[in-house]
Amino acid sequence: MVSSPSTPLVSVQQPDGSYRFAFEVAPGQYYFIDPDIAIGYDYVVTSGPNIASVLLPAVGGDTIYDLWSWDSGTSSYSDSGTDITAGTAYVFGGGGVDRFRIMGIDPAAALDPANPTAFVTGLTFVGSGDVTMTQTPVTASVPEPSTTILLGAGMAALASVMRRKRSEG
Repeated sequence: MVSSPSTPLVSVQQPDGSYRFAFEVAPGQYYFIDPDIAIGYDYVVTSGPNIASVLLPAVGGDTIYDLWSWDSGTSSYSDSGTDITAGTAYVFGGGGVDRFRIMGIDPAAALDPANPTAFVTGLTFVGSGDVTMTQTPVTASVPEPSTTILLGAGMAALASVMRRKRSEG
């Protein structure tokens, strides 16, 4: 299946919030995929060849992203200490990887979840065949406007009380 940054492969959102992709791959060929808004993404191959390399876009001025590796011992991701520059392919060693996490997407970029080309990612695979994989957004919670207003009002009231106490003392 042919894809490009302007025509990424379509995914199907799963009940757990991940996005499922199923397509045939060949080594050395980039396949561009993109799901929803996020500050990062988890990429997991559930069947088929491992991921050999990744090519990330520059989004919202960001050009450096953090690569997180999967630790099967703790069943969690941890920061690998490797930074990936947008537009430069990062090649995983050996037989590739079946999963990794990208973090560091600036929340101020406000990626539009309805835009299918918001964070188009290029992937190569170590072998040929059918691949099924997921791309799950890592999201950040943003305080509700009412929470921010209440916090601001509380801080202003506290500052007012502190000023009164100083002027009385």
